[in-house]
Amino acid sequence: MSIMYAYDVTTKDDYLIELAEKQSALLAFAVYPGVSLLHVFPVLRFLPAWFPGAGFKRHALKCRKIALEICDVPIDIVQKQINDGTAAKCVTVEFLETCQSKDGLAAITGAAASAYGAGADTTAASIKIFFQAMAMYPEVQCKAQKEIDAYIGSERLVSFDDRSSLPYVEALFREVMQWRPVAPLSFSHANSSDDTYKGCFIPKGTTIITNIWAMAHNPEKYLNPDVFNPDRFFNEKGQLNDDDVYYIFGFGRRICPGRHVASTTVWLAIVNVLQSFDIQKKRDSSGNEIPVDGGYTDGLTMYVPSLHTA
Repeated sequence: MSIMYAYDVTTKDDYLIELAEKQSALLAFAVYPGVSLLHVFPVLRFLPAWFPGAGFKRHALKCRKIALEICDVPIDIVQKQINDGTAAKCVTVEFLETCQSKDGLAAITGAAASAYGAGADTTAASIKIFFQAMAMYPEVQCKAQKEIDAYIGSERLVSFDDRSSLPYVEALFREVMQWRPVAPLSFSHANSSDDTYKGCFIPKGTTIITNIWAMAHNPEKYLNPDVFNPDRFFNEKGQLNDDDVYYIFGFGRRICPGRHVASTTVWLAIVNVLQSFDIQKKRDSSGNEIPVDGGYTDGLTMYVPSLHTA
């Protein structure tokens, strides 16, 4: 929100954040092929919303209403600030200052909304997974904190310029991405020509879903993939290997356009939390640690259950 619109979120029930969360929840049950007969019989899109069995149409109308709000509301705020002379520097301000057509405005609005709508959900999910992992694996947290203390100390906060000097924190970041990829099935693709894979004929136009989860949990590549272990990203010489797990951002033309911002944002959140806080399990009235649920939800975006951490 700050990068795209210079908008500071100050409350947990911020209207624009609620919009993004509603959008994510609605899309989670409609985006993949097979969840509706509409994907099998596209002609059903012509049914009126009131028709029995046309629940997908009513669902789509809800999604459309929220999508339009996500596009229009924040850009309207920025435009008003520009007119009032109070606009702060951000991506949309820079583009709007040179925009000279309705098509250009539509492109700016769509691009900004895509970053806001996609990033609000996935970035938050990754950071929650980090907290879950640190509560479950305190030894990993301790090792990362020792590296930060040795290199940075307590006189200043970590900055992005320190990233290359903190290899274990980098490995921890990669493990967060690999351990619980937030978009386990990425986004659907379609092949542009007939193809054959392992003896299976795939006609042109076939919907293809990339199983990111299976790639990240391939035991031939990642030993004990369900165990949170950043050390897997070091080679025998103790150096970071070349596995940057960027496959979690998708592939080809539909790769996540905000992957560099996402990587930087999540890394900075992780390293600054580790430098400033100890993540511990909550204790009951008798002083005993309350176990952390190691589970997770499915859907378009993966989430961890509520965390019993303090």
